[in-house]
Amino acid sequence: MPSYEIRDKVFFITGGARGLGKEIAKGVLAKGSKVFFVDILKEKGEETLREMAHHFGAKNVAFSQVDVVNKDEFEGAFNEATQKFGQVDVLLNNAAIVDETNTKRTADINFFAVIQGSQVASSHMRKDKGGKGGRIIAMSSIAGLNYYYQLPVYNATKHGIRVYSKASSQNPANEAMGLEFACFHPDAANVGVFPRIDEARRGIAEAAQLIESYQGKFVSVASVVEAFIDLVSLEKMNGADLYVGKNKKTFIDMKKQEVRDKFPIGS
Repeated sequence: MPSYEIRDKVFFITGGARGLGKEIAKGVLAKGSKVFFVDILKEKGEETLREMAHHFGAKNVAFSQVDVVNKDEFEGAFNEATQKFGQVDVLLNNAAIVDETNTKRTADINFFAVIQGSQVASSHMRKDKGGKGGRIIAMSSIAGLNYYYQLPVYNATKHGIRVYSKASSQNPANEAMGLEFACFHPDAANVGVFPRIDEARRGIAEAAQLIESYQGKFVSVASVVEAFIDLVSLEKMNGADLYVGKNKKTFIDMKKQEVRDKFPIGS
């Protein structure tokens, strides 16, 4: 089956200094891609840059300290990436936090910055504006498909970026612009945002119980990376929602279900 060849493609990854962002960056680098990653953590980003440059070659990876909420910083880094590598082919909006006590910051990073970053990337990529087209992927999670009373703010942001990606994918002008949108939904892994729940427990109701409920159920990092590569390698990616769990990988189609006057449902 024909596929999208990621060798020599340029990936721009937010929140790439650690966690799943870092692991996905390593995964696509191993496939012959190039990576420009950004993160607000300067020292950690520089450490990750040295590590990846050692393994994959300094010419293939670059880092810039960026607060993804700051449009000027984000756009400056995106311009830097295009100058270094000639273009950006894939944007992965991965940066996220868990902090139920700081609603605005959580929404700004997890939701607003994804929209803003996607708009910046679209303006650079679109063929009708001189670009070469591109793919824009939002890193959601199982929290973008299910509901967790312990994390209502985080939960809402992940549903929000799923809806934004799906709505953007339905633009009839996408084909002419050369743009594709998709959303990626890994279940909880033992790196990334989920372990930070235990570190911070910021306003998280029953954090210990939530953490305990996932013991033995973590999806492996290797499975997440493999699933991401499968997603971005699709011949046609536009509109895809891909979930990966410990023992499952499946595309999701969220449909409206009418229950008429039956509420509670099933009554």
